Amino acid sequence: MAIAAWLGTLLLAAAQPPAGEAGAAAPAVNHVPAVAGLEGVDADLQAGRFAAARQRIERVLRGRLPGPVVRDLQKLRGEILLSEDQRDQAMAAFAAAEAVAPRDPAVALYELDLAYGRGDPLLAVAAVDHLIERFPEAARMAEPTRIVPLITWLRQNQRARDADTLLIRLAGIGFGGDNLATRDNFAIEAAAGAAAAGRLDEARALARRVHSRQELTMALTERRFSALWPDIEAQVGPHMAAAEATAISEAEATAARHPDSVAARHGLMKAYYLAGRYAGADRVGAAFAATSAAMGAIDEAGGWLVNDHALVLYAMGRGDAADARFAAMRVIDIAQHGWLISMVINRLELLVRDHRWDRALPLLDDAAALSEVYGSPYARQLTRRLKLCTLHALGHDDEAEALLAVLRAHETESPGSLIDALICLGRVDEAEPVLVRWLGRTGEAGAAIDSLQPAGAGRSSDPSIWTQGWEQLRERPAVRQALAAVGRTLPEAYWPRPAAE
Repeated sequence: MAIAAWLGTLLLAAAQPPAGEAGAAAPAVNHVPAVAGLEGVDADLQAGRFAAARQRIERVLRGRLPGPVVRDLQKLRGEILLSEDQRDQAMAAFAAAEAVAPRDPAVALYELDLAYGRGDPLLAVAAVDHLIERFPEAARMAEPTRIVPLITWLRQNQRARDADTLLIRLAGIGFGGDNLATRDNFAIEAAAGAAAAGRLDEARALARRVHSRQELTMALTERRFSALWPDIEAQVGPHMAAAEATAISEAEATAARHPDSVAARHGLMKAYYLAGRYAGADRVGAAFAATSAAMGAIDEAGGWLVNDHALVLYAMGRGDAADARFAAMRVIDIAQHGWLISMVINRLELLVRDHRWDRALPLLDDAAALSEVYGSPYARQLTRRLKLCTLHALGHDDEAEALLAVLRAHETESPGSLIDALICLGRVDEAEPVLVRWLGRTGEAGAAIDSLQPAGAGRSSDPSIWTQGWEQLRERPAVRQALAAVGRTLPEAYWPRPAAE
C-alpha cells in the first residue's frame, strides 16, 4: 500500500463528523458577562431552566451596555434559544451579536463551533454558508478540521450533491490558504462534483488550479474524473513535470510571503518531495522542531510536517534518521495531543516495511494500547496488521492467527489492512474477494485503486513487504474487472522520473 494513500486516509479517518441531528444540549456557561442583573444565570443554566436564564438576559439587554457585552449576551441568548428548539430566533440573536462588529468573523466561527459541539450538521452547513458569504477570507483560512467533518457527514448521509455544492463554493474562494495540499484537495474534489453535475467547463477550470502530484494521480486514476482525463493529461505534461514545476514555483512564492507559516513550509517541503527533489525537501524540513524543546511545543500541523520530513529522509535511504525523527516526537504528551497516534503508527510502518522486526517488536504493544485510546477504528486496524506481519515473520503464528480473526471482524474499517495481513501470511487467494468488495464499496474505491498502483507509479513508497502480493492481486481477472468499473492504474507516461536529487 502506498504511504501517501494511507497517510491521507488516516488523517481523514481521524476527523469525527457531526453526530447527527441536534439533541438537547445545555448551553455553555463560561461566557456569562459579569453584569448587574445576570446573577443566577449560571445556576439557571446548570439546572436546565433555559427560559428563566434567557429572560434574565433579555431584561439586561434592554439597558445601555458596551458593544462587547451585547455581543456576548446575544451569543449566549442564541445558544439558549437553540436549546429551546427556537432556531429562527436563535439565528436572529446571532445576527444581533454579529452586528456589533460586522467586519469581525468571530461570531460566525462561534456558530460553526457551536454546531459541532451540539452535533448539529444542518446548523454547521448554514454556518459555513454564512461564513463564505460574509467573511470569505476567514472561510478561506479556516482550519480543515472545521470543514472536513461536515463534508464527511454529508457524504455518509446520502447528501453527496450538498457536499459537492459546498466543496465547489469553498474551492472558489481558495479554501486552504497557505496549506497548498488542502487547497489542491478541495479544488480537485470540487472538480469531480462539477463534472458529475455535467458542468465540464467549471470542472476543467477547477482542475487547472491543481498542481500536486498526489491529487493529480488520484484524478488520473479514479473513473469519476474520466471526463476530465484528456484535459488533465494535457495539463500535467510527460511524467507530470509541468505540474511539478508549477507546484514548486507556487510553494516557493507562498513560503516567501509567509516565512513563519508552518503550512507554507510544509507545502514547500512536500512540493520538492513529490518532484523527487529530496535534498531540497530535507533542507526545508530539517530545521523545523530540531530540538527537543521545539518538538514539544508543536501542534498538529507541525506534527504532520515532522511526519513528512521523516518520509523524505526515508526516501533518501536514511531509514535510521527517519526513525530517529519519529522517535523524537515522543516528547509530545499524547494525552494532550491525540493526533500523535498517527505518527506512532507511521513510524512502525517504515520499520515493518523494511523487515526491521527487532526494532518494531518492542514498539508494537505500546502502539496497540495507544491506538485503543487515541486512534480511530481505521488506526487500530493499521496497528493490528503491522503487529500481525511482525509476529508472523518472527514465527509467532498462533498470535498472528488470533489477530487475523480480529482484522476480519473489522474488515470494513480498513479493508487494505486485512489485505496486507493476508499477504504477509501468503494467503493472496483469500485477499482477492476482500479487494473486490473494497473496490465496489461506495466512496472507498480511491484508496483501493491507490493500493493497486504499480511500484513505479508511486514516489519512494515501494517496494515493500506487500508489493509482490499487490502485484499478484492486480493481475487477477476478478480484480481487473472490479478495477475497470471504478478506475485504472496510472498510465506509465505520468509515472515519476527518477529522483532529481
